[in-house]
Amino acid sequence: MHVQKALPDKSAPTEISLVRGGPFFRLQTAIGLIRTNQWNLGRRDDFLLAVGWLPLFVITAFLNPEGLLSLIREYRLHARMLLAVPALLVGEVALR
Repeated sequence: MHVQKALPDKSAPTEISLVRGGPFFRLQTAIGLIRTNQWNLGRRDDFLLAVGWLPLFVITAFLNPEGLLSLIREYRLHARMLLAVPALLVGEVALR
């Protein structure tokens, strides 16, 4: 009796990516922020800034309306959001 050995599948992708995959990547792909071979940094930056800043604004407006002006004047918060989020996205593109 002759037994054939299974050969490794040559069609399997050999590329390993540190940033493509995972639930957050799949969510961005599903809502159209990331397309095939296109990272769309501008759209993703706007989306992530809204996701990061909008809940802070809404929670402060409901729970502490007097502190809303203080939140708006907090330049350190805005600087972190406007510098850190785009820097993380550019770093993600550099890793691919």
